[in-house]
This record gives sequence, C-alpha cells and structure tokens, in this order.
Amino acid sequence: MITIRKNMLLILSSAIMAVSCSGRHDAPGTVRTVDVATAESMADTSARKYPFISEPYRTAELAFRVGGHIAQLDVQEGQFFRRGEVIAALDARDFIVRKRRAAAICRQAKAEYERTTRLFKAGNIAEQEYERARADYERAKADYDMAADELDRTRLIAPFSGYVQTQHVERYQDVAAGQPVVTFIDMSRIKAEAYVPEDIAAQLQQNIGGRTCLISFDRMSGRTFRPAETYITRTATGNNMAFKLTALIDNGKSHLPGGMSGNMLIGQTSNKFVGVAVPQKAVWSPSSGGSCVWTIDNSGRVSRRNVTTGRLLGGGMIEICSGLKAGERVATAGQAMLNEGDTVATQAVANRKGGMQQ
Repeated sequence: MITIRKNMLLILSSAIMAVSCSGRHDAPGTVRTVDVATAESMADTSARKYPFISEPYRTAELAFRVGGHIAQLDVQEGQFFRRGEVIAALDARDFIVRKRRAAAICRQAKAEYERTTRLFKAGNIAEQEYERARADYERAKADYDMAADELDRTRLIAPFSGYVQTQHVERYQDVAAGQPVVTFIDMSRIKAEAYVPEDIAAQLQQNIGGRTCLISFDRMSGRTFRPAETYITRTATGNNMAFKLTALIDNGKSHLPGGMSGNMLIGQTSNKFVGVAVPQKAVWSPSSGGSCVWTIDNSGRVSRRNVTTGRLLGGGMIEICSGLKAGERVATAGQAMLNEGDTVATQAVANRKGGMQQ
C-alpha cells in the first residue's frame, strides 16, 4: 500500500513538472514560426507601359454669376469659341434699368457731397453733416459699381479658346446664378495621367537613369508623341503606393481628341538594372513612411530592411529595385508581431509559380 502511494505521488509530481515546463515554453521569448519567401531575381526590362485615357488640358463648367432669363444661346456641342467671345447671354433689360437708377442716385449723391465739402471747408456746416454726405456718396457709388458689374455678368464669355463639350440648358430657360450652362474644354494640349511605381517616380523626379517618356495611342499604331511637359506627384497617391505622372502633349491643331486610350512608354537609355521580386504581402509601410521588409538570415534572426518598390507583378508579386538581393529570405505574414533582433523558426510558402520557397 505504501509502495502504491509512493508511485502515485511520483506520477503526480511528474505531471506538475510537465505542466510547469509547458508554461515556461509558451512564455514570452518563445521562438515564433513565420512564413518566409525568397527574393527572386528578375530579368531587366528597359521600357515599361502604363495605360491612360487622354483628357482635355482644361475643363470648366461655365455659368452665369447672376440669375435670369436666357436670351442668347445658339451653340452646338463641339463648337469652337476664341477667348473673349460671347457664348450665351441673359435678358439684360432689368439689369440696364438697375444700372441707370444706380447711376442717377450716384450722380445726385456726388453733387451733394461736393456741395457739402465746399461748405465744410468754409466752416458753414458741422463735420457730422459733411461725414453723412460723404457716406451717402460712397454707398451710392458702391451700388452703381455693383449694378454695372451685374450687367456685365449677363454675358457668358469664353475664358480661353476651346470647345463646347456639353450644353446643359436651352435658350429661353430661366437659370440661377452658378447653374452650369455649358461644359467648356481646352484642346490646345492633351493631358495623360498614369500611375507609376516608386523607382520610376524617383528617377523621373531626379532626372537619373536616362529615363524618357513617350506617348502612344491605341488607335494610332506606330506613332509616338513626346510630351511638352511632365509632372509627377511628390508623395504616393492613395493606398496603392504609386505616384501620379501627368504628361502634356501639344495639340495645336486639335487633331488629337480626348478620351483616347493609350500607353505611357517609360524607357531608359542607360544604367539598366536587374531587380528582385517578392510577394506583395512581404512589403509593409512604417509610420515614418517608405517601404520595408523583415529579412531573416540563416540563423533565424530578424532584421528590418528599407527597400524601394517597383512594379506590381503577376501572381501577387512586387518588384524590389533596391535594398534586397536575390536569395534573401523575407517574412510574408505577421510582420506587426516581429521586432528587430527576434529569432524565429521559418516555414516555406508557395511562390508565384506554384512551387515552394525555403
């Protein structure tokens, strides 16, 4: 009986020790297992295409700044107007009457002010009466200027040379101030906008790498156009980590219409490079900005690496242009749980071709 009790105590002690050891294994400092992928080398591509839909250089919704009855609006969509020409006009009769009334009141106030000024200088009236006459004249003059300005605003003037794209109202219709009358477009230039990755944006901003930009249109096979001007945003747009590139193409004879699909051809004449590719989910953005990955060496130690991203590739991959070499391993999950210097265990993930990366 004593022997049975000793055995039971021994078994219970062993169980307690096992539970205690198990608790120490799950405590902080445990080696974490993370998914990893290996950076793949990429073939060089010296020219890249970025799609766009062409747009007019400028687009404006033209409206009267005063409300009224449309008396003149004889336009066709697609009609050309030079800068300063009248596109439409309101019935101006009421505005003319208001201007004449304001002019008469202003003349009377001015005469009274001049008479009062002479009397004040001669010391025949009090300063208070003089100030009242001056205030009446200034108020009358302001009313006249407003009436004259409103009369001028009864005409809708082309702010630049361009075309009527859309007509929103009809002649004889009553319109409110600010109500769109026509959509007016400037076709002296064509605007193309595309989104490019970080590496292209940096090279275009700094004018390095011999980068050139050409424009091609799908319906004009074999022809390319060199932009007169190019602009690129200084920060990434939205959540796609891309930069907006705007190209302006001279279109003096308006032979290039808007709304055409095409491609921006970003090429390079020198300094070709070979990048590497990693899964998109391996790349993350710290609060300070930029792009980073967690690299894992052969001993399982974690290290943060700043990288420059390039194109989005097929199969959920992204191009890394600098900061990472082919063959290096990167974490593809749980980045928020990792810290500099952590030691982790690794397991392979499927690459874009369906194989396994170790």
